[in-house]
Amino acid sequence: MPNLIEQVHISKLLQWAALPPTPADALDMVEMGRDVDRNGVRDPVIIWVNVIDRTIRLDSGNHRVYMMPLMGWTHLPCICRVSNTSIGDPANGHHFYYSADIKTSAEGFTEDYYARPSEVIAGVI
Repeated sequence: MPNLIEQVHISKLLQWAALPPTPADALDMVEMGRDVDRNGVRDPVIIWVNVIDRTIRLDSGNHRVYMMPLMGWTHLPCICRVSNTSIGDPANGHHFYYSADIKTSAEGFTEDYYARPSEVIAGVI
């Protein structure tokens, strides 16, 4: 999966994030910032792309896209999950945004898979 990860500008990711993000404890956010300072970002943000509904959502990383610019970050490592559903992680809220920028076709779709963001969403990089 590491070869599918690309650096995406946080301003692009914010357009698909939960508004507002799910509640988080302030101390947890501070600890996340300290952990990133020590170890970097270990897990990529997951961009969920529904090829049937033509929708995009930030499925994981909703707190990071709001927190990391405060720490001087401009980009985050990302990967796309391509699906034919809009389920995602319900703990992250129900946010789905229509996008004409989805390059992947629903034709012949059989099961979820992971891909580089630039292979699935036009202009993401």
